Amino acid sequence: MTDTRHTKICTNCHMEKPNTTEYFYKGKKILRACCKVCANKKTVAHPNHKVFSNRYYYNNSEKIQQQQMKNYILQRVGVALVK
Repeated sequence: MTDTRHTKICTNCHMEKPNTTEYFYKGKKILRACCKVCANKKTVAHPNHKVFSNRYYYNNSEKIQQQQMKNYILQRVGVALVK
C-alpha cells in the first residue's frame, strides 16, 4: 500500500490518486473528496443544476431561511450546553 499522506481516495470512483491540486479541486481549506474527473462528469451530467438550485431557493426562500435559523439556534444552544 502507498503512503496515505501523499495519496487520497476519491469518494466517487474509489481510485487512489496523488493528493495534489492536479487531481482534486481545492475546497475552502483542504482538497475536495471527489476527484476532478468525477466532478467534471457530474457537471456534464447536470449542466443546469445551478439554475434549478436558484429557482428552488427563489420559490422556497422563506422555508429555507426558517430552517437555517432553526439550525443556527440549535447549533448555538448545543455549543452553550457543551461549555
